[in-house]
Amino acid sequence: MVDPPNQSLARGLPARGLDCVMPTSRADRPDRSNHDRAARAVRSLAPALFAALSLAVTGCSPSRLTGDHAADLKNPQIRSETRAEALTLFWDQSGQTPESRRQARALLKDMVWSQETPGDLRIRIMEKLLGDPDPENLADSRAMARLMIPKEPSRAMLVYLCSVVGARGWDDFTGPLIRSYARPLLMVPDKERSERGALLALHPDRSVERTVYEAFVRPPSMDEIPGINTTERLRTDAWDLLGRLDPSGTIRQQALAETAVPADDTILAAIQRASREAGVIPISGSEIPWLVSLLSSEKTRNTAWWSEVSSLSSRLSGEQRAGLCLRHLEPLRWASRNRPAWIDSTRSSLAATLESRLKDRRSHRRAIDQTSNRKPVRQDLDTWRARLSWGDLLAILVIDEAVSDPGIRSNIFRHMILDHQDKQTEYGGIIEDAAHAPPDSAWGKEAAASTSGWRARLFPPRTSQRYSDEQFVASADMMNAADLSLVIYHFHAQRFRNEVYAGPSDGDLEFATSSGRSCIVFTCISEETLNVDYYQPGGAIIDLGDIRKP
Repeated sequence: MVDPPNQSLARGLPARGLDCVMPTSRADRPDRSNHDRAARAVRSLAPALFAALSLAVTGCSPSRLTGDHAADLKNPQIRSETRAEALTLFWDQSGQTPESRRQARALLKDMVWSQETPGDLRIRIMEKLLGDPDPENLADSRAMARLMIPKEPSRAMLVYLCSVVGARGWDDFTGPLIRSYARPLLMVPDKERSERGALLALHPDRSVERTVYEAFVRPPSMDEIPGINTTERLRTDAWDLLGRLDPSGTIRQQALAETAVPADDTILAAIQRASREAGVIPISGSEIPWLVSLLSSEKTRNTAWWSEVSSLSSRLSGEQRAGLCLRHLEPLRWASRNRPAWIDSTRSSLAATLESRLKDRRSHRRAIDQTSNRKPVRQDLDTWRARLSWGDLLAILVIDEAVSDPGIRSNIFRHMILDHQDKQTEYGGIIEDAAHAPPDSAWGKEAAASTSGWRARLFPPRTSQRYSDEQFVASADMMNAADLSLVIYHFHAQRFRNEVYAGPSDGDLEFATSSGRSCIVFTCISEETLNVDYYQPGGAIIDLGDIRKP
């Protein structure tokens, strides 16, 4: 399993569902705008669940107020609805003087930030804070809500905040909403997300995609957080979100052609140049530093490479350019020099060529997943054919060509043994054209070039990045060296007979999508045999069959 690259623009793991927040009364229901289907399902179960919890857990909890409203509010031994009563009394009492209200707000804010506070009580507290009529206090509450939204773990709280922001027209929440929306959710489709509803309410004159694009081009002001470049985070998250809302890049390509680039915006200038010269743009936020590095005038290898691939790209047909990405450019360059017939082929012709190569190969279907127990995903060409672009098919053919090389296989099997012997981590690296690769450094050894010019460069994780024998870290060392690479690889070599893990895990697929890279995983079938699975952004997996030790 591959972890995301260790870069400043890389994001954390996605949220995977709702927390256990179940408001009970109509007044406490957070989803007033009906944007979040999952939150509605949780609320529909609330009365029965709270009744059961009252009998099973809180039957002996105090149900009466003691008169000390602050103490009752903070007391975790008191039932949640009783604490809510104390909240109302405490809030009303605190309004007698500015100082008492200030002290009350400090206590309530601490309780909102604490995840130990029951979810329904957190929402009721936020209702009090955001309902404060004092302009200064309300401004402080709004600032708190802006800081909460990007990383808020409770969907119920987030749904409530989105409904308030949308209803009140607080457009200063555009950035935080985008950052929250950028977090993928398995349970809630993107078109039903509460963040989307709030963004539409704030900017009814344009599409959500255009709102997010404009936030990337001209980032709105964000609250400062010590040690964090919040503007950079927003731009990365905005581009990541567009990667889901605009997976082909078509909307962004059109908008880029109309965008005037500020002189000091090197990122936007790089994206616009890539679109203009090569017909490609980074799809995910993590591809942006890759593109900036590719276009760096300080890297002479990259400069020559870009000149060649952009010239080739400009001569492709409309079908060939459709869906073309950064990861397709190196296969395009190699094929133009070594398999020119493939460059002249149509998408259907490339698919037929790949089908012919794979038809007699032995394949293995992954039978287990250690992260989510997902059902096994089909890994054959017929399943994914309709979703593979011309560039995808070309990349698979070139990668298959490289893996078929005896010299590469020799390197790969040597790397596999090193992985098998190290029980602290998984190993991996990059396959590249040796003509583009710099001399070996302290990291990236075991990389002698094959007779055909390919070489596999190994990047064992550093000591601080060895988390388990079932996890490979895509380190900054490797990602920085992978500008001109063909593919990123890693191993499932914990055992020599590891067939049930043949293929990428959920984490591996997430890495491919977030990094924008073509990837392969080598799985041990025996000490002499490895199964090869190709996978790419978006989840397509093609089993390339078994390879034998030379």
